[in-house]
This record gives sequence, structure tokens and C-alpha cells, in this order.
Amino acid sequence: EIATACDVDESVLRTRVSDIERRTGRKPSAVTDFRKVLEDRNIDAVVIGTQNHWHTLQTVWACQAGKDVLVEKPC
Repeated sequence: EIATACDVDESVLRTRVSDIERRTGRKPSAVTDFRKVLEDRNIDAVVIGTQNHWHTLQTVWACQAGKDVLVEKPC
């Protein structure tokens, strides 16, 4: 289940939330601050697909928060 979508760009976030709802029939919550995802005890895992200079730090934060992590490393 996709519980939360997170993106700093609110227009991208709205689009992704709509896409998820259309495909799954469930509307996830939407946040622009990744720290909110880490604070949520109901979230077990995160998927990180960010720019090169952010994915490492977000992965470390997520691991420290006890989340399972799937990170898309840059090519």
C-alpha cells in the first residue's frame, strides 16, 4: 500500500497523488517535507528516487529512522 507521496514540488506531488489514486483506488497522503515521512510510525519502507546529491542523505536518514529503503542510485 502506498501510504504517502512526498515531493518538494507541489504540482508534481498533486499529479503523482492523482496517478496513485487512479491506479490503486486509494488516495495517499501528500507531504512536501521528507522528515514527515520519517516521523510517521505507520510507514515501514520508503522508495527514494531523488537527484544525485540528495539520495544518499535521505537513505541514511530513512535507515536511522528504522525504515526499509529502496533507493534508485544514479547511473
